This record gives sequence, structure tokens and C-alpha cells, in this order.
Amino acid sequence: MTIAASLTALSALTGCRGTAATTPEYRYELASIPYPKSAKAAPDVDIVAARQGENLRLVNRTPWEYTDIEVWINQQYVYRIDKIDIGSDNLIPLSEAINEFEIPFPLGTFLRPEKGFPVVLTELYDPKTQLKYRLNTPPVRDEPGIFW
Repeated sequence: MTIAASLTALSALTGCRGTAATTPEYRYELASIPYPKSAKAAPDVDIVAARQGENLRLVNRTPWEYTDIEVWINQQYVYRIDKIDIGSDNLIPLSEAINEFEIPFPLGTFLRPEKGFPVVLTELYDPKTQLKYRLNTPPVRDEPGIFW
């Protein structure tokens, strides 16, 4: 087996992949949503947004469910979510959060962990009320990345 074939097989085993599992039309739709920088800031909500590998887990500690809402990650990547249930069973695949250039959230790989970005700021935006809610996003210092 040649070195190139070995590296190709190794990259297939380590989770290297191309674009996210969304359709091109949906990626374009997400990319066309501008960040709501002029939206009125609502009081912070008691929802914890913690990165767990390739997912973002939302732990809703409020007595309310949130429906038809946009999740903004680091003010650049957006993901539409139909419903945020009460509790901790709210997982967002980070590979499906898209920025304005139709690029998914950088996750890094086994051999290139420095290519992944940390989740520093997470916000909810409700297009119906035009309010923006900041979530509790604790830093995770044991994840490899270029910022730690």
C-alpha cells in the first residue's frame, strides 16, 4: 500500500468529511439570514449552551418551550430550530450551523483539532418578536483548538 493510499484510508477512519448534511437550498436560505445586530436585547434566559463534541447541547432550565427560533453561534453561524424543549434533550449538530458564506461551523478533525472553533457566544433570536436572548455559554478549556 502506498503512502497516499494509507493517508486516504486513515482520513476516512478519522471522520474527515466534506460539507454538512443539509441541502444546498437550505444552506443558501440560512446563509441569507443576516445577524440581528440591531434587535432589541431581551433579558438573558436560563438556557445553557454547551459544546459536546460535534453538537451543541441546549439545557433549557426555564419552565417554557421556545418555538420557531434561530440559534446564533459566535454571531456568525445560524441554525433554525423548531422547538427547544424543557430539559437537556436539545442537540444541535454544529455541522449544520451555517455562516453568511454557506460554510458550516468549523469542527476540526482527529488529525487537525486546531481547525475547530470554540463556542464562545450563543444567542437565540425570535423573528416574531424581534428579540435577542443571550444564553449561558460556559467556556470549555479541555477542548483542543486555536483559542486555548
